[in-house]
Amino acid sequence: MFAGAYAAKTIGRLKHLSGTWHISQAEVVRRAIALAEEKVQAETDATALLRSIHNSGRQLAREQAEDYLAEINESRRYWRQTTPPISPASPLSACA
Repeated sequence: MFAGAYAAKTIGRLKHLSGTWHISQAEVVRRAIALAEEKVQAETDATALLRSIHNSGRQLAREQAEDYLAEINESRRYWRQTTPPISPASPLSACA
């Protein structure tokens, strides 16, 4: 297909996805491009939303932001006090 244009590792990944999804390699590329476009659009939409909020003057007041952060910190403190520690035998202990 595009052997000259892609590195061997990428070709392997392309073939793996094609086999896993039971679709052509071209369809894998089409889907990857569609997902990339969606991500770019979502990022652009989020940026535009933040800009519009900023420009509207409806930003969080400093006090609201500080209250929110205090609430989050209190919630985390409570969680740490009420959650039992991970035992060394737990598979999750490697993540800690």
